[in-house]
Amino acid sequence: MNETNRRTLVLGFICGLLCLPASASAEPTLPSGFQDTIAFDGLEQPTTFRFSPDGRVFVAEKGG
Repeated sequence: MNETNRRTLVLGFICGLLCLPASASAEPTLPSGFQDTIAFDGLEQPTTFRFSPDGRVFVAEKGG
C-alpha cells in the first residue's frame, strides 16, 4: 500500500468516526493494532479531502 492510499484510509477512518452521533453512549473501540490520532481539528462539516504530491491536504467543508 503506497503512502497516499494509507493516508486516504486513515483520514477516511477518522472522518467516519467524526460522523458518529454525538449522543452515542458507548465509546467506540479500535481494532487491535490501530491507534486513535487526531489528524485535523477545527473542521465544522468536512465533505471531502485531497492529498497533494507535496503532502498538503485540501479539505472541502459544507457551509451553512
